[in-house]
Amino acid sequence: MDGLTIAINEMGFEELDKTIRITMRRSAKDAVQLGYMLRRVLDEKLWAESYDTYDDYLQQGLHMDYTVATRFIGINKKYSFMGRSMDIKEEYRDYSQSLLVEMLNLPAELEEKVTPETTVREIRQMKKASRKKLESCIQDPAVPDEKIIEGEYREIEVQHDARWFTGQYIKHFPEDLTEFMRICREQKNNGDRAKAIQQYKAPYGYSSHSCIEYDFSFRGFQAGMEFRVGKESMHMKYGRFVEELMALHDPFKNEKVATPQYTAAEKSDEAPRDEETTAAPQMDAHGGVPAVKKVLDEQKKLLADMIAVEGLPEWTVAKQKIIVGALASMYTDLENMSEEKEPQPELPALKNNDRRKEWLDNYKEWGIWYRDDNIDVNYYKFDFPDGTRLIATEYPQRERYYYKGQEDEVYYHLLEKNKKAHSYNGTYDEKYRQQTTSVTELVEFLKNLQKK
Repeated sequence: MDGLTIAINEMGFEELDKTIRITMRRSAKDAVQLGYMLRRVLDEKLWAESYDTYDDYLQQGLHMDYTVATRFIGINKKYSFMGRSMDIKEEYRDYSQSLLVEMLNLPAELEEKVTPETTVREIRQMKKASRKKLESCIQDPAVPDEKIIEGEYREIEVQHDARWFTGQYIKHFPEDLTEFMRICREQKNNGDRAKAIQQYKAPYGYSSHSCIEYDFSFRGFQAGMEFRVGKESMHMKYGRFVEELMALHDPFKNEKVATPQYTAAEKSDEAPRDEETTAAPQMDAHGGVPAVKKVLDEQKKLLADMIAVEGLPEWTVAKQKIIVGALASMYTDLENMSEEKEPQPELPALKNNDRRKEWLDNYKEWGIWYRDDNIDVNYYKFDFPDGTRLIATEYPQRERYYYKGQEDEVYYHLLEKNKKAHSYNGTYDEKYRQQTTSVTELVEFLKNLQKK
């Protein structure tokens, strides 16, 4: 991966947006790079940082038509190295952007005739001649279901059926597949599934995904849907769409969450016994290691089923791989947590207050206990023999309003074991709260501790 690709992959939305705008004004040779960046914004939903929809980003942010953006993305898919990179294939380096756009829908036999010197007009004349040739073809009366398809310049093509159109929709919009399959799992029959999908896609009676290559329109439940791909079109009812969807993605169809196995000691009247019942695996003292392992095995099997099915959208399989990877990481972390931790360093002999303060300042030597990535805070702890715990809460590199610069801030929390109560005759164990313990109090505590 070259330096430019690495830099693009590390950009956030704001910087990527700026680079896209600059690239739009550059040479046509940058069409592949522009397509790559637009794919990142679309696939990773980076537009959501500043816009409600991807279309809003294109129209309001870039003043770019959806069809134009689709063409740039198509150029990247077809003419970039490996089909998804910032580098154009070597054989197309001398082509202009306009030529690449005109070549997008050309079949291989016509594209072979195009050179960097070919003009856009010549390509359009090639397309026109190809159409005339197709129109002159006589359809074989013995094959009534066959028709000429103009869009891809094939001589004779079998009329595509509802399953093909369903597959085309999922191919173009794989992000909907997960929600469709969730609906199919939750609803009891195809009638309920059809109604739920209609409500998901067209809650107000109409929604559409349209460009020059296709038009997928979802209407009210009775009206159904209108699909167009190239020059072919089909009207379909939601019930038929559900049937074809289930047939295409059969690995999901009968998927069930296995019922956990109970030992004789764990069984009770409340324990589920029906094999069809979905139930959560049992947790244990290690924070659910067996439960995570069980779910991990199930998701691995589902991933294997997905890989075995031809034609499943690439992003659908990729998302399942992410799920399996995350579960595997969680399982490893939980297993590590269940293993015995390295012993903490011993408390040294602290002969004076300076040594006690120095020991407190060196809280990082205790070893990090917990980190909260959400708020960028580190926690360190030291456990004393009597069960008392000292927690150092560290706020790394914080800025303060009264001077310039950054530094680590730390606050201590002493949780005493068997602490004497002030308002009654007894003791209690302190729990963590926001109230902090001063260094002076801690120095006195350490002094008294080592006197005992």
